[in-house]
Amino acid sequence: MNLMPNTQFDLKRNETSFIQRVNKLQEKFQIGLLDRLHQFAPSPISLTPWQLFEADFKRALLTAKALSQLSYSAIKNPAFLLSSLQDFNDHTNLLYQFKRILERRIKNNIAIGAKAVNINRFDLLLDKNNHWKLVESNAIAAGMGPFSEQLSSIHQHLSNDYLRNAAPNSSIKHQSNELFLQAKKIARHKAPNIVFVVEPEENNVYDQQYLAKALENLGATVIFRTFNQLNNDLSSKSKSLYLNNYGKISLFYYRSGYNLVDYKDQTNESSLLHLREWVEKHQVAVCPSIEQQVASSKWLQMKLSLIDEEHLHKDFNMTLSDAKLVTQSLGSDYQKVEDIHQVQHLLHNQNWLLKNQNEGGGNVLSKSDSLPGISLLKRSYFLMKKIDSTERNDVLILNNNRQQLLKKVISELGVFIVGDKHDYGGYLLRSKSTDKLETGVHSGNGFLDCVRF
Repeated sequence: MNLMPNTQFDLKRNETSFIQRVNKLQEKFQIGLLDRLHQFAPSPISLTPWQLFEADFKRALLTAKALSQLSYSAIKNPAFLLSSLQDFNDHTNLLYQFKRILERRIKNNIAIGAKAVNINRFDLLLDKNNHWKLVESNAIAAGMGPFSEQLSSIHQHLSNDYLRNAAPNSSIKHQSNELFLQAKKIARHKAPNIVFVVEPEENNVYDQQYLAKALENLGATVIFRTFNQLNNDLSSKSKSLYLNNYGKISLFYYRSGYNLVDYKDQTNESSLLHLREWVEKHQVAVCPSIEQQVASSKWLQMKLSLIDEEHLHKDFNMTLSDAKLVTQSLGSDYQKVEDIHQVQHLLHNQNWLLKNQNEGGGNVLSKSDSLPGISLLKRSYFLMKKIDSTERNDVLILNNNRQQLLKKVISELGVFIVGDKHDYGGYLLRSKSTDKLETGVHSGNGFLDCVRF
């Protein structure tokens, strides 16, 4: 196993002055969320970076790049995407509505004017065979990269030798540069207007502000709008889109819109989904496109896992080395739901997970205590065998002004890939105690982390 032992900062675990120092640094670098009073609330953070061999880290980047190339090939073939969704029939799920959009586009030969901008995050686990396994990919709302980057800055203040050993992570620079480059192509000789499409009650504002500030420094105007606001304020002229008081829009960067509920307007219908479909008929950049979001869905991940190396090489124009990385990363066992007894049996064995097609936390089940009806299970869920992940020992974290030593931890490395050339775009590392099901920071199950060599 190519893992080095963890090292921790030289500190007294109950030293109040140390905790105060870290708290000040965390607020300075804004690693946290908004609380209910709209004030800064620090997120749980690791004080023990994950120590990897540099070769293992680079292999994760190569794996993510290969996965991005596969996704890129898939979105260039809407017929393949549609055929992969033919057996997905949950009309209450956003993925089904995207399926309907693809059907309309293909049937009516609808022209797409929008340029798809690639910023995708591939969440990987290192298994006990030293292979990087894909948990899921995120083309929509693929954020939080700045948090691991800024956590590295905190660690540099706490450890004299951290700087020379920190894994490279310029998430803010790489992602803002790609957004600005694509927006500038639309704006041409003018300064681009970039819209961040956000949740009405967004609490992950600091992550977005890092990217927005970087874009402003490059010369863009950044505007934050919800779907409802855009529905009222967008207009179309000569295949371009205009926003009241701002003029022509060059790029839409979606940090909302990953579940069907995000598209409900005041009448509680999903009419705002038509807005997103309408936007893509115009000459504008979008991050991501509808096709990109479909290609990064868990259902497509399951379907892509069935393709062997030879067909990846032949049908998706992948090199044999990249195809091998892809099949290794997608090489988990899946089962479609057949009946309730099958689901109960596999979950009872504790080696399987039940996943639905919603995005965000809380969409993975490991127990059969509160299963939905079999009809919904067949339409929208599948079973995935748990990844036998590498565990870290004795990880020190700071949570709620208290240091805590976690005996067993699993870490999920989210590698960002940007642009049509599939360049490295930084990383997000989230970790969790082994007794937690998910690594979500919003849900409080996980904590923010970073990598050193």
